[in-house]
Amino acid sequence: MRIRNFEYDRTEITASLITGNYLWLAFEGSGGSCTLLKVSAFNPEQVFYTITVPVDKINKIKLSGDYIYLAVEDDTYIGAVYKITNPLTVYYYLTQPSGLVEQKSYDIVKATSNIFVLIPGELSGENAKVLRYNTSYIYQETIDLIKSGDEIVNARTMDIDDNENLWIATYTNPAKLVRVYESGGSYEFKSWEIV
Repeated sequence: MRIRNFEYDRTEITASLITGNYLWLAFEGSGGSCTLLKVSAFNPEQVFYTITVPVDKINKIKLSGDYIYLAVEDDTYIGAVYKITNPLTVYYYLTQPSGLVEQKSYDIVKATSNIFVLIPGELSGENAKVLRYNTSYIYQETIDLIKSGDEIVNARTMDIDDNENLWIATYTNPAKLVRVYESGGSYEFKSWEIV
């Protein structure tokens, strides 16, 4: 096996994603500015795009269709969307709804007609939440993951299945697996402890 090491003159990598022949790398930011690179997956020293993203930190990068979706930490934005073939001119930002206490998202997924953003519920007194945006990037609602006898905290990852159910995993002991689903025009959730 042959191992190659690539060094960048930037701070730590906070998220990465492979899309075909390309590798997307997000670097730790400061002062409301992060760097996102699109490089060759075969030669990461070959840079195709250097993008300045106006957020404090990028926590996750996901691919859906022709776009990448970023889960971010920032005072203004909670997510970002970039077209993979033209990220310098085709991009959108998801603005935080008012009253949001935790100003960071850990994950993001794209459904047919919605974008869902996961807020972790790490701060004392806060539970996990899922923010729903439409495909015009406009905030629609907050799905609060708390109900009598069940409070979801420390949510770390989220994915979506073919029926557009959201699946969330927590970083708790014991860990929980959470299914968020639409029922009668509103969203419900069910959780299971993983032991």
